[in-house]
Amino acid sequence: MDSSHSKMILMKKTKSYNIHQSILFLIMSIFIAFAATGQENHLKDPWYAKKAGDVARDGYQLSRSSIDQQEWLEAVVPGTVLTTLLHNDKVPDPFYAMKNDSIPDIYNTGVDYYTYWFYTTFEMPESINYANAWLNLRGINYSAEVYLNGKKVNKDTIKGMFLRHRFNITNYIHSGEKNRLAILVHPPNPPGKANGGQGGDGVIAKNVTMQFTAGWDWIKPIRDRNTGIWDKISVTTSGPVTLEDPYITTDVPGKRTPGNEQEPAYVNISVQAQNHGEKALSGYCNYKIGDYSDRIAVQIPAESKKQIEFKTLEIQNPNLWWPNGMGKANLYPVEIQFIKEGKHISDSKNLKIGIRDITTNMDTTSGGRIFRVNGQKLFVRGGNWIASDALLRLSAERYEHEVRMHAEANLNTIRIWGGSITERPEFYEACDRHGILVWQDLWITGDCNGRWRDPKKKESRKQRRQYPDDHQLFLKSARDQIKMLRNHPSLCVWIGGNEFPPPHDINDSLKNKIFPALDRKREYFELSTSENLSQNIYPGTVGDGPYGYQDPEMFFNKRQYPLNSEIGSVGMPVYESLKKILSPEHLENFPGKTDELDREWRYHCYIGYRTGRFDYIDIYGNPETAKAFCEQAQIASYLQYRSLIEGMNAQMWDWYTGVLIWKTQNPWSSLRGQLYDHSLAQNGAFYGVKKAAQPLNAQLNVGDRSIKVVNTTARAKENLTLETSIYDRFGKQHEKTVRRVSIPSMDTKRLFKVYPPSDTTKVFFVKLRLLENNMEISENFYWLSDNRYNFRYLNQLKDVQVSMDDERLNDGTIKIKLKNEGNTPALWNHLQIYDSKSNERILPAFYSDNYFSLLPGESKTVTIDVPKGVRKEAADMSVELSGYNSETRKIQIMQ
Repeated sequence: MDSSHSKMILMKKTKSYNIHQSILFLIMSIFIAFAATGQENHLKDPWYAKKAGDVARDGYQLSRSSIDQQEWLEAVVPGTVLTTLLHNDKVPDPFYAMKNDSIPDIYNTGVDYYTYWFYTTFEMPESINYANAWLNLRGINYSAEVYLNGKKVNKDTIKGMFLRHRFNITNYIHSGEKNRLAILVHPPNPPGKANGGQGGDGVIAKNVTMQFTAGWDWIKPIRDRNTGIWDKISVTTSGPVTLEDPYITTDVPGKRTPGNEQEPAYVNISVQAQNHGEKALSGYCNYKIGDYSDRIAVQIPAESKKQIEFKTLEIQNPNLWWPNGMGKANLYPVEIQFIKEGKHISDSKNLKIGIRDITTNMDTTSGGRIFRVNGQKLFVRGGNWIASDALLRLSAERYEHEVRMHAEANLNTIRIWGGSITERPEFYEACDRHGILVWQDLWITGDCNGRWRDPKKKESRKQRRQYPDDHQLFLKSARDQIKMLRNHPSLCVWIGGNEFPPPHDINDSLKNKIFPALDRKREYFELSTSENLSQNIYPGTVGDGPYGYQDPEMFFNKRQYPLNSEIGSVGMPVYESLKKILSPEHLENFPGKTDELDREWRYHCYIGYRTGRFDYIDIYGNPETAKAFCEQAQIASYLQYRSLIEGMNAQMWDWYTGVLIWKTQNPWSSLRGQLYDHSLAQNGAFYGVKKAAQPLNAQLNVGDRSIKVVNTTARAKENLTLETSIYDRFGKQHEKTVRRVSIPSMDTKRLFKVYPPSDTTKVFFVKLRLLENNMEISENFYWLSDNRYNFRYLNQLKDVQVSMDDERLNDGTIKIKLKNEGNTPALWNHLQIYDSKSNERILPAFYSDNYFSLLPGESKTVTIDVPKGVRKEAADMSVELSGYNSETRKIQIMQ
């Protein structure tokens, strides 16, 4: 806290301040009554599209009169040329089988093939009073010309995927009439050759655009390179003064504890006011945040800008923003207004902020960087994110579902990978709500930008290291995206590129000029494998990986990078999803059935479950069908990802400061590296991570069979109860111990080892339960063998019946009560919810647990939440249960 008292406490909750506050709020409410500006019209449907080469008219003519809609395609906006063609059945589904290969690739056709006009009409009601009307484009890939009502809107060609554009269309728009808007969109050029390399031949990176569209090892090429109006487009109105680029920073001094009464925190608010009129204007700029407000008298000369800096606000006992697993992600609404000449709201900005501080330091013990939130150490456990959808079919709803997936898996961080995009504000809003921190890469990769020698690349490493061609466009795009995203509390750190930094001049500008000026509270690292993030323990190598299936014991015994930005494995989809990805004739040619990997499995980027001499599917037996193969793959994935996280937990702060899984999601129908597939169905890997990343957890080292209790919360825990039970493979209990455990916050405690029963029959089970005040806060179930590479004895388990009862709650959630009615364990029970009429899975759905095992006589209640936007009211639903040694059955859900 600043002892000089230069920070001013504003409008605190005292009697005198309350009087002042009431008057100000009354005045503000009167002003609001006079407001007639700030209208926003998202230009959604209907849009139409047509190949530019087939349009005889130019933009002036096209936007002056109506089109013949029968000759144009119904367009998807926001979207791409390919999504429009797919919507009109002009191309097959590129996510299914090998249909993507039948879509013409832009490298072979030339860029004109995917150069398209987009056309729409809209109305501006005469009743709207405004001084200025604005056309807002939040994302076009890659270059464009814009025409409205027979006039060209943009003086210079729009260029670059990551730039917002705002045009004053006051003199072009017709109030009370139909307005015609036509936009000519050109693809990235050069588009790059999709030759099977990472980013194809690499030249896609000569543009300031996403690089994976030329193909990667987990996706096939996007044939139009995602050309189109890929983000929102809208028309807004304002008075003569607009507010631009609000910037809000927060300071939370000291070390805080969630849930406690808090010492004050401090908020700084600034905004730029721009007078678009021909005469000077005076007025007030004010803000309101929670119960606090302030205003400043402002005079702005004609056609000029003025930076407005409010005095520092002190907030008493603030509701702080915390990452997932540490506390609540509290948010404050903020409204900033410019009131012209004491009468009318000229413009306003509405945001939500979180009051939090993030600081970092290098840890000398582990060699990794430690992140602290509000003074508390955070053990980073997160995932790498590519994009919500490879064809950029983006929506706030899907963002919400995917970010919730990460929160439900008990993760606290997402890294946006540099070969993709800067995500849309709705993504960060979802992360704000769920307490997920975001590491944001800029648009550089080691693959395209010259880190390695690569025979598939067209140009030399020296040439590629200067990509993109237009450095000023890259910097301009970075400035714009920083301003767009910097107020989100979830945004944690900026990174120049994936495994490689931007060119020297770009990197120097970002490091020394742009970030200090535009986002001074966040740190910038030039690459994701920076020595300032994670000290390289293997000299001469890149500080991330490995990526294939590993012996689960390896995660406990072999030291990895201390803050690993990418480490991952297979993550196969479940069988029901696989049926939507592979054609029936190829589905049954599952790996291992034939000597050579089936071409559709290969096309969808399958990598196997073999490491060294062992195949971690075959250790459960040779599957005879694709369904059996997928079910065993889920068990292997569960074990792999649980061991990955638990291995990092076990060496928290000694070896590691965090880990980011490669990858947690897939924007395409890939068969590798995911906790849930593109259809939003979770797989076994998801539930393995969910178990391992529980904030308070009792876990087992699958190598030396020692037990540790892990606390990744911000509070010390006293007098927890740990129950440890050991069973043989027939479900007979051989041992049970109960111990009291106390553990500091962000710490681990090693307790003891478990041993097989004296009369073990090759396979045995360990169940760990952690309780607080007699309430279970976590449980874990492990299967172990005296030969860790042979679990085929599990196939000798007797079939068992698991009973199911359901209860539908008023909030729409469903409770499924299950009980093992047999005398042997019921292993790896998997629940899925269906629409009974269509017999299609309802996706997404969120399960409190899945792939769980039940001991003889044991009961469990699983809660299923189908988001309101997904389910129909009083929908006819059923729940299916399948298991390793129990019959598949369904029950109808009670209405």
